[in-house]
Amino acid sequence: DFDPPQDEEVKARLVQRADDKEENVRPRLETYEKYTALLEDKYKDVLKKVDGTGPKNAVFERVKDALQVQEKKIKRMSINEFVERAEEVYESSVRNNADVDWSGQAGLDKLTLGQSTWGDVQDRPLLAAGDFAALLLFAYIGRASHNENTNLISALETAAPFLLGWFVAAPKLSAYTAMATESWKDVASFLLRAWAVSILLGLGVRSLTTSRVPPTPFIVISLVMTLALLGAWRALYFKVRGPQMQEGRKGTVFEYFEMLSTLLKGW
Repeated sequence: DFDPPQDEEVKARLVQRADDKEENVRPRLETYEKYTALLEDKYKDVLKKVDGTGPKNAVFERVKDALQVQEKKIKRMSINEFVERAEEVYESSVRNNADVDWSGQAGLDKLTLGQSTWGDVQDRPLLAAGDFAALLLFAYIGRASHNENTNLISALETAAPFLLGWFVAAPKLSAYTAMATESWKDVASFLLRAWAVSILLGLGVRSLTTSRVPPTPFIVISLVMTLALLGAWRALYFKVRGPQMQEGRKGTVFEYFEMLSTLLKGW
Protein backbone atom coordinates (compact mmCIF):
# COMPACT_ATOMS: atom_id res chain seq x y z
CA ASP A 1 0.00 0.00 0.00
CA PHE A 2 1.02 3.58 -0.56
CA ASP A 3 2.41 4.80 2.74
CA PRO A 4 3.60 8.42 2.43
CA PRO A 5 5.76 10.01 5.14
CA GLN A 6 4.13 12.14 7.83
CA ASP A 7 6.25 15.22 7.08
CA GLU A 8 3.94 17.47 5.07
CA GLU A 9 6.78 19.16 3.16
CA VAL A 10 8.21 15.84 1.98
CA LYS A 11 4.74 14.42 1.36
CA ALA A 12 3.90 17.34 -0.94
CA ARG A 13 6.86 16.51 -3.18
CA LEU A 14 5.91 12.85 -3.65
CA VAL A 15 3.86 11.60 -6.58
CA GLN A 16 2.24 8.19 -6.85
CA ARG A 17 2.31 6.73 -10.37
CA ALA A 18 -1.05 5.89 -11.89
CA ASP A 19 0.02 2.26 -12.41
CA ASP A 20 1.51 1.88 -8.93
CA LYS A 21 -1.40 -0.17 -7.68
CA GLU A 22 -1.81 -3.74 -6.52
CA GLU A 23 -3.86 -4.84 -9.55
CA ASN A 24 -1.03 -3.69 -11.81
CA VAL A 25 1.96 -4.80 -9.76
CA ARG A 26 0.74 -8.30 -8.92
CA PRO A 27 0.67 -9.57 -12.57
CA ARG A 28 4.17 -8.20 -13.07
CA LEU A 29 5.46 -10.10 -10.07
CA GLU A 30 3.72 -13.27 -11.20
CA THR A 31 5.25 -12.97 -14.68
CA TYR A 32 8.69 -12.32 -13.19
CA GLU A 33 8.46 -15.35 -10.89
CA LYS A 34 7.19 -17.56 -13.70
CA TYR A 35 10.02 -16.84 -16.14
CA THR A 36 12.67 -16.68 -13.45
CA ALA A 37 11.69 -20.20 -12.42
CA LEU A 38 12.05 -21.39 -16.02
CA LEU A 39 15.54 -19.91 -16.27
CA GLU A 40 16.59 -21.34 -12.93
CA ASP A 41 15.51 -24.82 -14.02
CA LYS A 42 17.24 -24.54 -17.41
CA TYR A 43 20.54 -23.30 -15.99
CA LYS A 44 20.46 -25.09 -12.64
CA ASP A 45 23.78 -26.81 -13.37
CA VAL A 46 25.63 -23.50 -13.67
CA LEU A 47 23.45 -21.18 -11.60
CA LYS A 48 25.08 -19.57 -8.58
CA LYS A 49 23.09 -17.61 -6.02
CA VAL A 50 24.81 -14.72 -4.28
CA ASP A 51 23.59 -12.92 -1.19
CA GLY A 52 23.18 -9.29 -2.23
CA THR A 53 22.77 -7.85 1.24
CA GLY A 54 25.51 -6.00 3.07
CA PRO A 55 28.27 -3.57 2.01
CA LYS A 56 28.98 -3.41 -1.72
CA ASN A 57 32.57 -4.59 -1.29
CA ALA A 58 31.36 -7.71 0.52
CA VAL A 59 28.78 -8.42 -2.20
CA PHE A 60 31.44 -7.92 -4.87
CA GLU A 61 33.72 -10.47 -3.19
CA ARG A 62 30.87 -13.00 -3.11
CA VAL A 63 30.18 -12.49 -6.80
CA LYS A 64 33.87 -12.82 -7.63
CA ASP A 65 34.19 -16.02 -5.60
CA ALA A 66 31.14 -17.51 -7.34
CA LEU A 67 32.55 -16.71 -10.77
CA GLN A 68 35.94 -18.19 -9.93
CA VAL A 69 34.34 -21.42 -8.75
CA GLN A 70 32.25 -21.61 -11.91
CA GLU A 71 35.28 -20.95 -14.13
CA LYS A 72 37.06 -23.94 -12.64
CA LYS A 73 34.12 -26.15 -13.65
CA ILE A 74 34.25 -25.17 -17.33
CA LYS A 75 35.19 -28.21 -19.35
CA ARG A 76 37.84 -27.73 -22.02
CA MET A 77 37.34 -29.60 -25.28
CA SER A 78 39.81 -32.49 -25.50
CA ILE A 79 41.80 -33.13 -28.67
CA ASN A 80 39.92 -36.36 -29.32
CA GLU A 81 36.55 -34.65 -28.88
CA PHE A 82 37.61 -31.83 -31.18
CA VAL A 83 38.71 -34.23 -33.92
CA GLU A 84 35.56 -36.35 -33.60
CA ARG A 85 33.28 -33.32 -33.86
CA ALA A 86 35.19 -31.84 -36.79
CA GLU A 87 35.10 -35.14 -38.69
CA GLU A 88 31.39 -35.52 -38.03
CA VAL A 89 30.59 -32.14 -39.56
CA TYR A 90 32.91 -32.69 -42.50
CA GLU A 91 31.46 -36.09 -43.33
CA SER A 92 27.84 -34.99 -43.08
CA SER A 93 28.46 -31.57 -44.68
CA VAL A 94 25.18 -30.37 -43.27
CA ARG A 95 25.17 -27.05 -41.48
CA ASN A 96 22.04 -27.64 -39.42
CA ASN A 97 23.20 -30.95 -37.98
CA ALA A 98 20.69 -31.72 -35.24
CA ASP A 99 23.20 -33.68 -33.18
CA VAL A 100 25.97 -31.09 -33.12
CA ASP A 101 25.28 -27.46 -32.29
CA TRP A 102 28.03 -25.47 -33.98
CA SER A 103 26.25 -22.12 -33.55
CA GLY A 104 28.64 -19.50 -32.21
CA GLN A 105 31.52 -22.01 -32.03
CA ALA A 106 32.68 -22.29 -35.60
CA GLY A 107 31.52 -19.17 -37.37
CA LEU A 108 28.61 -21.08 -38.92
CA ASP A 109 25.70 -19.06 -37.62
CA LYS A 110 22.85 -18.35 -39.96
CA LEU A 111 23.48 -15.58 -42.44
CA THR A 112 21.99 -12.24 -41.45
CA LEU A 113 19.08 -11.51 -43.77
CA GLY A 114 20.02 -7.86 -44.10
CA GLN A 115 17.94 -4.71 -43.96
CA SER A 116 18.99 -2.93 -47.17
CA THR A 117 21.24 -0.56 -45.25
CA TRP A 118 24.95 0.24 -45.32
CA GLY A 119 25.31 -2.00 -42.28
CA ASP A 120 24.70 -5.01 -44.53
CA VAL A 121 28.17 -4.55 -46.04
CA GLN A 122 29.95 -5.48 -42.81
CA ASP A 123 27.86 -8.65 -42.59
CA ARG A 124 29.15 -9.82 -46.00
CA PRO A 125 32.80 -8.71 -46.11
CA LEU A 126 33.89 -11.30 -48.69
CA LEU A 127 31.19 -10.25 -51.15
CA ALA A 128 32.02 -6.58 -50.62
CA ALA A 129 35.75 -7.21 -51.05
CA GLY A 130 35.10 -8.93 -54.37
CA ASP A 131 32.94 -6.03 -55.58
CA PHE A 132 35.71 -3.63 -54.58
CA ALA A 133 38.30 -5.70 -56.46
CA ALA A 134 36.08 -5.91 -59.57
CA LEU A 135 35.74 -2.12 -59.79
CA LEU A 136 39.44 -1.67 -59.10
CA LEU A 137 40.23 -4.14 -61.90
CA PHE A 138 37.97 -2.15 -64.22
CA ALA A 139 40.02 0.99 -63.49
CA TYR A 140 43.30 -0.92 -63.96
CA ILE A 141 42.22 -2.29 -67.36
CA GLY A 142 41.07 1.15 -68.47
CA ARG A 143 44.35 2.81 -67.54
CA ALA A 144 46.40 0.01 -69.08
CA SER A 145 44.48 0.27 -72.38
CA HIS A 146 45.42 3.96 -72.57
CA ASN A 147 49.06 3.32 -71.60
CA GLU A 148 48.61 5.27 -68.36
CA ASN A 149 50.24 4.61 -65.00
CA THR A 150 48.77 1.42 -63.54
CA ASN A 151 50.11 1.52 -60.00
CA LEU A 152 47.67 0.97 -57.14
CA ILE A 153 47.27 4.65 -56.24
CA SER A 154 46.49 5.64 -59.82
CA ALA A 155 44.00 2.79 -60.22
CA LEU A 156 42.31 3.77 -56.97
CA GLU A 157 42.00 7.38 -58.14
CA THR A 158 40.27 6.24 -61.32
CA ALA A 159 38.06 3.75 -59.50
CA ALA A 160 37.14 6.12 -56.63
CA PRO A 161 33.98 7.65 -58.20
CA PHE A 162 32.66 4.20 -59.12
CA LEU A 163 33.54 2.74 -55.71
CA LEU A 164 31.77 5.66 -54.05
CA GLY A 165 28.72 5.24 -56.25
CA TRP A 166 28.62 1.50 -55.65
CA PHE A 167 29.01 1.48 -51.88
CA VAL A 168 26.59 4.39 -51.44
CA ALA A 169 23.79 3.01 -53.61
CA ALA A 170 24.21 -0.79 -53.79
CA PRO A 171 23.59 -1.55 -50.08
CA LYS A 172 20.42 0.56 -50.14
CA LEU A 173 19.27 -1.45 -53.17
CA SER A 174 19.60 -4.74 -51.23
CA ALA A 175 22.79 -5.86 -52.99
CA TYR A 176 24.20 -7.17 -49.68
CA THR A 177 21.13 -8.86 -48.26
CA ALA A 178 20.96 -12.64 -48.07
CA MET A 179 18.47 -12.76 -50.93
CA ALA A 180 20.96 -11.05 -53.28
CA THR A 181 22.88 -14.32 -53.71
CA GLU A 182 20.21 -16.92 -52.99
CA SER A 183 19.73 -18.14 -56.59
CA TRP A 184 21.04 -17.42 -60.08
CA LYS A 185 17.95 -15.33 -60.74
CA ASP A 186 18.49 -13.34 -57.55
CA VAL A 187 22.17 -12.80 -58.37
CA ALA A 188 21.21 -11.31 -61.74
CA SER A 189 18.22 -9.22 -60.65
CA PHE A 190 19.80 -7.70 -57.53
CA LEU A 191 23.03 -6.99 -59.39
CA LEU A 192 21.32 -5.32 -62.34
CA ARG A 193 19.38 -2.80 -60.32
CA ALA A 194 22.32 -2.01 -58.05
CA TRP A 195 24.69 -1.73 -61.03
CA ALA A 196 22.39 0.54 -63.06
CA VAL A 197 22.05 3.11 -60.28
CA SER A 198 25.54 2.84 -58.80
CA ILE A 199 27.57 3.12 -62.01
CA LEU A 200 25.50 6.04 -63.28
CA LEU A 201 26.04 7.67 -59.90
CA GLY A 202 29.77 6.99 -60.25
CA LEU A 203 29.81 8.59 -63.70
CA GLY A 204 28.05 11.59 -62.20
CA VAL A 205 30.65 11.87 -59.44
CA ARG A 206 33.41 11.62 -62.05
CA SER A 207 31.81 14.44 -64.05
CA LEU A 208 31.74 16.65 -60.98
CA THR A 209 35.34 15.94 -60.01
CA THR A 210 36.70 16.46 -63.55
CA SER A 211 34.33 19.33 -64.41
CA ARG A 212 33.36 17.68 -67.70
CA VAL A 213 30.89 15.11 -68.95
CA PRO A 214 32.57 11.84 -69.98
CA PRO A 215 32.37 11.09 -73.72
CA THR A 216 29.71 8.63 -74.82
CA PRO A 217 32.18 5.80 -75.68
CA PHE A 218 33.62 6.03 -72.15
CA ILE A 219 30.12 5.84 -70.62
CA VAL A 220 29.20 2.79 -72.72
CA ILE A 221 32.48 0.99 -72.00
CA SER A 222 32.20 1.78 -68.28
CA LEU A 223 28.70 0.34 -68.12
CA VAL A 224 29.60 -2.80 -70.05
CA MET A 225 32.89 -3.49 -68.25
CA THR A 226 31.59 -2.90 -64.73
CA LEU A 227 28.57 -5.13 -65.38
CA ALA A 228 30.79 -7.86 -66.79
CA LEU A 229 33.29 -7.76 -63.93
CA LEU A 230 30.76 -7.43 -61.12
CA GLY A 231 28.62 -10.12 -62.74
CA ALA A 232 31.56 -12.49 -63.10
CA TRP A 233 32.56 -12.00 -59.48
CA ARG A 234 29.07 -12.47 -58.09
CA ALA A 235 28.48 -15.51 -60.28
CA LEU A 236 31.72 -17.04 -58.97
CA TYR A 237 30.71 -16.16 -55.40
CA PHE A 238 27.36 -17.91 -55.78
CA LYS A 239 28.93 -20.88 -57.55
CA VAL A 240 31.40 -21.43 -54.70
CA ARG A 241 29.27 -20.42 -51.70
CA GLY A 242 25.86 -21.53 -52.95
CA PRO A 243 22.56 -20.42 -51.39
CA GLN A 244 22.94 -19.36 -47.77
CA MET A 245 19.36 -19.59 -46.53
CA GLN A 246 18.25 -23.11 -47.49
CA GLU A 247 17.58 -25.51 -44.63
CA GLY A 248 19.87 -28.52 -44.61
CA ARG A 249 22.07 -27.22 -47.39
CA LYS A 250 25.52 -28.81 -47.77
CA GLY A 251 28.54 -26.87 -46.59
CA THR A 252 31.35 -25.99 -48.98
CA VAL A 253 35.04 -26.79 -48.68
CA PHE A 254 35.72 -23.15 -47.80
CA GLU A 255 33.19 -23.28 -44.98
CA TYR A 256 34.71 -26.47 -43.64
CA PHE A 257 38.12 -24.82 -43.35
CA GLU A 258 36.49 -21.72 -41.87
CA MET A 259 34.83 -23.92 -39.27
CA LEU A 260 38.05 -25.80 -38.61
CA SER A 261 40.15 -22.65 -38.12
CA THR A 262 37.58 -21.14 -35.76
CA LEU A 263 37.43 -24.30 -33.68
CA LEU A 264 41.22 -24.33 -33.42
CA LYS A 265 41.21 -20.76 -32.13
CA GLY A 266 38.52 -21.61 -29.59
CA TRP A 267 40.30 -24.76 -28.49
